[in-house]
Amino acid sequence: MSDLIDAAVIVPTTGHRPILLRRALASVLAQLLRPREILVIVDAAEDAVPDVAAQIAGLPCTVLAVGDSRGAGAARNHGARVACAHHLCFLDDDDVWKPGYLAEVFADGPAFDLALTAFEKHNRDGVRPEKVPPETLDAGVFLVANPGLRGSNLVVTRELFWAAGGFSESLPSFNDMDFGLRLVAAQPRRYRRILTPLVEYHAHDGERLSRRGAQAIPPGLEGFLQLHGPRMDHRQEAAFRTRAIDLWGVDPWAPAALERRLQQALAAGTIAAHFPGLLHAAETALIEVTCCSDTDVDARQAFIDRLCEAFERKGAAPRLRFLRIVVITTDTAGSVAGLLASLQHALERSRWRASAGGPLVELLFVRNDRDPEIDDEHGATLRTWTDPRIVVAEVHVPSSSRPLLYEPRERLVYVVVVADEGGRGETGNLGALGGKLVRWAPKS
Repeated sequence: MSDLIDAAVIVPTTGHRPILLRRALASVLAQLLRPREILVIVDAAEDAVPDVAAQIAGLPCTVLAVGDSRGAGAARNHGARVACAHHLCFLDDDDVWKPGYLAEVFADGPAFDLALTAFEKHNRDGVRPEKVPPETLDAGVFLVANPGLRGSNLVVTRELFWAAGGFSESLPSFNDMDFGLRLVAAQPRRYRRILTPLVEYHAHDGERLSRRGAQAIPPGLEGFLQLHGPRMDHRQEAAFRTRAIDLWGVDPWAPAALERRLQQALAAGTIAAHFPGLLHAAETALIEVTCCSDTDVDARQAFIDRLCEAFERKGAAPRLRFLRIVVITTDTAGSVAGLLASLQHALERSRWRASAGGPLVELLFVRNDRDPEIDDEHGATLRTWTDPRIVVAEVHVPSSSRPLLYEPRERLVYVVVVADEGGRGETGNLGALGGKLVRWAPKS
């Protein structure tokens, strides 16, 4: 193989760290294989080009500007647009390639669509392996975390790059994960995975998008959820949240963050797609603050009310005519009365009405109390129940079969909800009923 390869190296920069930029370019020039082009793309106006060119004077590179400051994604895309080579190789200006990087990527020739290389992290504590690229390209992995695609270990054909739509220019961070998802959707046929750590990811005290406290993290995180949140199941959402808190100290389920996501979904007309994820996040967060102040609880519940009302206004909410709830009682004083009271409150908040008349809810209490006094208390509550919206029935578990719930779960109340879908003109709203999702099943 000739030592010249049909590849363009694209190095985005702000021009604010000339020493790191020269180090990155020196690592490109030290490669065993020579790329056809080396493009330094300044994320700034055209008048920044002379200063950056002076910073790297003497190095055989072409310096271009995006035209204004629009982020790393825009700089990478601009480089991809002006490059003439078949393969595009990306390197951030604060990272370094080892001398054999390109030789290893192209060791088996240029017949590949995408190559990802392992990298290692360099910081004050030394050097350690960071990540290896994924064995297979799976969207589910990119939804939760970055499995090993960064702006310095990516080599891709021009055709595949644009088939995937290039890097997002609207995300100030998380654009690597976003690009990974779109690469998966573009279905590269020839994926080359290199496990040798040939890219040096350098952690430093300067500006870096992945740094804890970086201003670009919160808007990028929320933008990523706005784009891809509807694709996540609840486990993926929870894993994404845990990672955001652990790595960056940002909680995507904080009240202000959820409110922004709701407003963005309303503005984009995507409330139906975002509703399940927002509701799950809001309800989980509500449970988490139940032992905190009443103010926190009220604020979380108020958001759920606004979310459900917005969902209903857009005509996206499935409608309910009827709810059936099965409750297993426990040896907890006041639990039955508390459940009934909270259900009444939910009905009042939801303004759920059935035009056809009759009850809205049927409750079947499976009486499972071992404590006679609590059993009597529950019985008295049920005997004196008079709300016509909620019909109560009972079935007693023989004492020989008690308890149905074993230690240490004896104080839990299990609620199973079965709902019947009705027509829009006749029924109340699923979402507004306290924000509780139900499992759909025909009413028997």
